[in-house]
Order: sequence, then structure tokens, then C-alpha cells
Amino acid sequence: MASMYVSESEPQKPDAIDAYEKVPDVDHPELSDVVAWVDEWEEDTATPRELARQDRDYYDGNQLTQEELDDLENRGQPAIIKNRIARKVNTVLGDEIDKRVDPVARPRTPQHTGSARAVTDGLRYVADEQEFNRVRTAVFKNILVEGMGGALKSVDDDGKHVLTHIEWDRLIYDPKSRRADFKDAKFLGILLWQDLDDAIADNPDADPNDLNSAVANDQITSSAETTEDTPRGAWADRRRQRVKIAEVYYRIGRNYYWCRFTKGAWLVEPTRTAILDEKNKYSVNPLLLTSCYVDRNGARRGIVRDLISPQDEVNKRASKALHLLNVRSVIAEHDVVADPDKFMEQIAKPDGFAEVEAGALQEQRILIHDGSALAAPHVQLMQMAMSDIDTIGPSASNLPDLPQAASGRAILARTKAAAKEIQPVYDALEMWTLAVYTIDWLCIRSAWTEEKWLRVTDDNELEGYRFTGLNRRLTRAARLQELLEKQPPVPLPKALETAAGEFAPLVLAQAQALLAQQHPPQPVPGQPPPDPQQAIVGLVLQNPLMQQDVTVDQVDQILVDIILDTTPNTAVIEQEEFEQWAQLAPSLVQGGLDPREAAKLTVQLSQFRDKNKVLEMLNKQPPPQVQQQQQMIQQLQQQMAQVELQLKQSEVAKNQADTQLSAARAQAEMAMLGQPHQASPVDQARAQRELVKTQLDVARTQAQVGRDHAATQRDVAAAETHRVDQVIKIQRANQPPEVPFVP
Repeated sequence: MASMYVSESEPQKPDAIDAYEKVPDVDHPELSDVVAWVDEWEEDTATPRELARQDRDYYDGNQLTQEELDDLENRGQPAIIKNRIARKVNTVLGDEIDKRVDPVARPRTPQHTGSARAVTDGLRYVADEQEFNRVRTAVFKNILVEGMGGALKSVDDDGKHVLTHIEWDRLIYDPKSRRADFKDAKFLGILLWQDLDDAIADNPDADPNDLNSAVANDQITSSAETTEDTPRGAWADRRRQRVKIAEVYYRIGRNYYWCRFTKGAWLVEPTRTAILDEKNKYSVNPLLLTSCYVDRNGARRGIVRDLISPQDEVNKRASKALHLLNVRSVIAEHDVVADPDKFMEQIAKPDGFAEVEAGALQEQRILIHDGSALAAPHVQLMQMAMSDIDTIGPSASNLPDLPQAASGRAILARTKAAAKEIQPVYDALEMWTLAVYTIDWLCIRSAWTEEKWLRVTDDNELEGYRFTGLNRRLTRAARLQELLEKQPPVPLPKALETAAGEFAPLVLAQAQALLAQQHPPQPVPGQPPPDPQQAIVGLVLQNPLMQQDVTVDQVDQILVDIILDTTPNTAVIEQEEFEQWAQLAPSLVQGGLDPREAAKLTVQLSQFRDKNKVLEMLNKQPPPQVQQQQQMIQQLQQQMAQVELQLKQSEVAKNQADTQLSAARAQAEMAMLGQPHQASPVDQARAQRELVKTQLDVARTQAQVGRDHAATQRDVAAAETHRVDQVIKIQRANQPPEVPFVP
């Protein structure tokens, strides 16, 4: 069994049915026990669930009770709601969307390195199939607002992976649980109310009389509770013909079981869950829950709970400030105002005209106070309360502003620093995400038993996608050929070990023996000698052992670890890098980089919507005529480079001749100064100087001839280049360009 993971050999799939049968008998809870679990949860979590409903109301903007609205109306005070909580939660949700993650499979052994990529493709295919990102965002919203959320993993009859988001008020859990991920819970479950006919249709294996009896034996006494979506403490609603159904997942030892029931009967008796662990030994829980914050009593809450108090202050102070700005109070002596009612009516108008007795204003016998002085402190305190809400999370406004030309990395660093306060919430979400991807892999191992091809999105491919095969059936020879043709190719010993497994040494030895018995082929004149490795490969492919079938990337034999590949929104950095490349590309092209390759790199780094099509056009070979013209231009450019080199060599020769002449003159002058009375050395120096001068004139003449010749060749090459450019321009003007312009 140890070698089953070493090579791609015959599949050795474990029998899932046998795994179920090997589970020892356990004592399952009675119906009364699981009903008691649900009743206990409902009683112990009544207060936390009521507070969670209040949190949802505040997020939805229902932040004033009817009593508060009546009081405001009686005081003539406007009811103002500035919903900062919804803005904050939506901002955090937007940050979560920017921090989407992808699953990555890492091999546990070197033998599974190639298969790890196929597993990664499979996980991402499943994530797209079950719309994981949409479910993740919905769960995260429940975590932020109500404090807990989760989803149920399943595989339908057609083999499609399904991840169902369960609303927070439909989730039940062991009230004794204290961990945020509920790993210490004895049971988890889903609670829902259904109309009687729907419940009978959704449970075809159950006895309809049991459901009818459950409704008939309803004991609800409060008529008010019958209007609730989930009446407290009841299992049926006779008036509306509805029944409460619970689906519970509980743990016994290291195995998980599930059941569905109502108070009077089993709808599905306790059964072991269908998803097994990687060793196909223990069953796992398909209901995955997580929470935001957990207090010492096990109650769950989200970030909204901490924002309710400042939100109330914002609303009340905004209402109070507006009320004070709209009212006036008057203090006057008894005989100052003739008609007080008419006077107050005019004071209330923006353009009112109120009369008082003569001299009253001068003697300060009447005072009018508006509320502007009192409203200002309320506005300031309201702004402080708003700041308490806004400074939480990724939109924190108390961080220093960045300059307008700040780099993308500086912007991301600022955002990351602002999000530290709620980083534990993101950590809980990532742990839940990893748990989902892990159970996805377990479902893949059990559900995908036949050959399966996946179309996976890949921006590096011209088509924008590629195909990945799992559980592929092919011969060992075909597998070896596939490995040898990979880019870069796998070395023959490694490829043969992968394809032939334990038979690799035997197959290789037989091929080498056959090669030694054969006469070496005679070399053909003008051709390279034959490669002995190619001869061995041919003999290996013909070996009968290599004609056996194997399964490649067999999912239930692959050993991998699942990790998260964080993919934050790096559009700012990508734009910054693209601008840097755009500035660097022209100098690289001038330095010798192929313009076509530079254009390909530019398109790959860009955010063009259809860049795969652009790359496909760039990869097309130009017509033969254009290729000939490009070759002519390259040849002319090489000739011009040679001419420039000759010109430089001529300049060097001239400089050397000038140096020799200067040295000869210096020697002659020194001879004349050192021995003025002797004519013979002076005459010799003069003769030597004349000789060097003559040689210099000859060198200058030769250099000038070389320069003239090089200049003539350069002019000819430039003229030919200009002519070819004109021809290309005329041809391009008469036909659409094959290579698009890349800025």
C-alpha cells in the first residue's frame, strides 16, 4: 500500500459503502432527546436572538421605536435617521470583495507535484459552480450584522456541487459552545417553518400522517405568536397549517450523523453523513458555521452591536439641533405686546412683522431667543458620534491623508492599517473559507470517480481558458510521451518513473539490452549523428508493459494540502507598474529588444478587455513580403553600423598620427635647445620631423579616403532604408494593419 502514492498505477479506490459498513454500532439519541436539544437552544438563546434582530433593524434603518416616534411628534421635534451603520457595514463588505481568495493545492510529496495543479483547477471549478463568492459575501454580512452565519455543503444527484447559504435565524447550535467556529458544539442544525403541504412534498419517505398529527396536536395558546414567522416554543401552527422541522447534525466520537424530524416523528432517522475525511474513515459535518464575537456566555454578536449607541446619539442630536434652530422663545413685559398670539405668529414666519409698544426695544423690555447657540454644541457632539462610527474599519478617517501622487503600495498600506481593528473578523471569515475549500476537496474525492474534464479560466492562455483532466485513462506509453513533450520536457528517468511506476527499471533495462544488440545506424553525411536517447525512448514505447492502462491525476489517490491564495484588489499597483513599463519600453527597444516582443509584454501587463485577441494577432507571423522587407532593413542597419565602426577606426588612426607628429616635434625642439652649437643633431631632428610629417600626411589622406568611402556607404544605406520605409508605408496604406497599435 505504501507504493500506491508513488506512481500512476492501477486505481485502488476505497469502497465508500464498505467504509459505512465498518462503522461500529452507536447509541443514537432518541427523538425526545433531539427535540430537547432544539427546545434548549430556543430558550437559552432567546435574548441574544432578540438583540440580533435589533441589530438587523438598525442596519435596515429602523432605528426608532414607535414610542420614540410618538414622543418626537408630541414635542414637535423632527424624526431624523442618519444611518451610518449601513454605510459602515457596506464598506466592510466592499473590502471583503476586494480581498477575495482562491484555493491552492500544495503537494505533500514530490510525486504529487504535477497533480497539485489539477486539484487547484478542480477546486476553483467547484467554487465557480457553487457560486462561492456570492455565498461568502452573504455569510460575511450575517457575521457583521447578526454575529453568526454559515452554509450547507452538498452534492446533488447529478454530481453538481451545491453550497447553500443558511440565514442566521434558521441556524441552531449547542448553546454550550464557546468557540467562534463551533468546533466544540455537540450539535448544529437548521430550523425552518413550512406549510404542511410543502413539508409533505419535501419529505416523501416520511409518513404524511405524522406531519398531519403534528399540526393537529398544536398547543399554541397565544394568538399573537401565530403571526410570527417562527412562533416561539411551538412546533406547529394549526391556524396557518404550518409545521416546524429541524435538521440536526450531531457528533458521536469522531463521526457526524444527521437527522430530520418534527416534534412528533422522525422524517429522516439518524444517518451517518455522506462526506468522509481524506482517509475515508470518519464522516465530517457538512454544515459550516462561524461567528464574529463570542461573549463569556456563548452569545454571538457582530460589529453592529457596538455601533448602536453612537448611532442613537447621532440621530437624537441631529433631531434636537434641527428643532432648536427652528424654534424661538420670547420674554416680554406685560404691556409691551398688544396681541401676544399675533405677535408669536409673526415671529414664527421667516418674513414676519411683529409690533410692540413704542420704546419697548430701546428699553430692552422684550427679548427674543433663538436656538442657534444651543444647537451648535449638539452638532459638535453629533459629529463626534459620527466619527466614532466612521473611524472603524477600512475607511478610517483619522489616518493621515496621502499626497495626491502617492504610490499604489502606499494606498494599500494605508487601507491595511485602517482595517487592523476588525482584522479578527476577517480572520474568522478566512478560517471558514478554508473549511469550505477543504470539504470541497473531500467531495471531489468521493464524487468524481470517472474521467472528468474541466474548463478553467486562465488569462495566460490566448483563448482565456484551458482544459484540465482528472481521472484520465491512457496507456503508460501515451503518458510517457505526454511528459516528454511538456514544456520544459520532463527528463527521461523521471518521466519513465512517473509513467511506469515500479516497472520503470525493468522497462529501461530491457530497452538498453535491445539497443546493445542492434547495430548502430550509419551516420548520414550532412546530418547530425543519431541521438541514442531517442532510440531508447522508441524501444521503451514499444515495450508491452507500456501498453497497460493507467489513471492519471486520480483524485482519491492525490495527497495535497489546501491553502488560501489571497488576491487583493491591486488595480492601483498594476496601473503603476504598467506606467513604469511604458516609460522603460522605448529605451529597451532602442537597445535592441524586438519591438514585437515589447508589444506583447505591454499587452500582457495592460488591462485591455480583449488582450487575448491582441496577443493572438501579435503572435501571427507577418506575410513573407513583410518578413523580407524587415530582413532588408536589418541588413541595412547592420551595414550602417559597420560604416560607423570604420569611421571611428579612421578617427583613431588620425589621432595616433597626430600624436606621433607632436612627439617628433617635441624631440626636435629639445635637440635644438640642448645642443644649439652643433648643427648636425638639429639637421637630423629636422629631417626626422619632415619624415614624420610626410607619414602623417599619408595617414591623413588614407583616413580621409576611408571616411569618404564610409560616408558614401552610409548615404547609400540610408537611402535604401528610406526607400523600403516608403514601400512599407504605401503597402500598409492599401491594406488594414495586421499588428494593432499598442500605446
